[in-house]
Amino acid sequence: MAPGDDSFEAMMAELRQEFLSRMSVDQVTLAQAWSDAQEPASAPRALETLAFLAHRLAGLGRTFGYQAITDMGIAVEGAVEAQRNQAGALSPKLEQSIVALQKAIDAALS
Repeated sequence: MAPGDDSFEAMMAELRQEFLSRMSVDQVTLAQAWSDAQEPASAPRALETLAFLAHRLAGLGRTFGYQAITDMGIAVEGAVEAQRNQAGALSPKLEQSIVALQKAIDAALS
């Protein structure tokens, strides 16, 4: 399938629509993981979920032309990594990155 091929374009359009549909679920998962990260007992698992989700959204955002989602996904991923190396309270940078990713998702869905 060449990029100019109608079947390729149709397949990409369908995949893009699936991505957009999935983002609503991802947004809920992102909010839940952030909430769970506030609790010390569930924070390690929640941070893993945040990192995984941010990485996936960053890659898919790039694939489907949502640069803001890509940029904010990368920011969340970096902030999670920094948080893992820091003891204590969750960093404001992590929270800011998650809020920015949520806004990028909102913009893509509107």
